[in-house]
Amino acid sequence: MELARECYDIDAVDKGKQLADHIFKTSFSVPSNIAEGSQRKTNADFLRFLNYSAS
Repeated sequence: MELARECYDIDAVDKGKQLADHIFKTSFSVPSNIAEGSQRKTNADFLRFLNYSAS
């Protein structure tokens, strides 16, 4: 979540920049996917969510 805070700072400086917005959204998506995958019942499901986080 530290990355999310840093991205928020970038966004505050560069309002209207698409890259900052994308990085901000991604910084929440990665840990969310890992958390969701860790709650799945099979290793295959967990690996699928890890893959989502890496892409």
